[in-house]
Amino acid sequence: MILDFSTVMFLIGVGLCGAALGWAAISDAKRFVIPNRVSLLIFAGYLCTVPRFEPELWLTGLAAGMLILAVGVFLFAFRMAGGGDVKLAAAIGLWAGAGHFGPFVMVASAASLLLAIAMLTTPLPRLFGRRISAIGMHSAAQPALRAPMPFALPLAAGGFWVLRLHLMSLV
Repeated sequence: MILDFSTVMFLIGVGLCGAALGWAAISDAKRFVIPNRVSLLIFAGYLCTVPRFEPELWLTGLAAGMLILAVGVFLFAFRMAGGGDVKLAAAIGLWAGAGHFGPFVMVASAASLLLAIAMLTTPLPRLFGRRISAIGMHSAAQPALRAPMPFALPLAAGGFWVLRLHLMSLV
């Protein structure tokens, strides 16, 4: 089977994005930090897909990413979201576009709910060297319900779902 240039670039882009999503999830779980390079890699992967998509598809991806970034900046200003989470969600929004925006939001929301329930109910075993449990991470000044949540984990779940949907277009 011979692959054309646009398909090879698409697969490179999907690989870059998948690796960056994994890096974001691990980094956020370990240190509650999402490096800026992660979002840049996801954007670079998105640029690799441009030859494969019609202009309408990648322009709606750009619009979705900008919309998520605008909402995220508002949430960040009121300390309702972290800066790394906002940049990661906006980069994934590029990939989601209008066509996969709904599935991305649904999967990320469901994964967020599951992670929040797990953090509140069960002291999970050490994951990547850090106990991810609201009970284990809070102090006297920080109640369990205000414990930090590694939001890259559910965002990465939504991102992997979007990549899966894109890969299904190859079949």
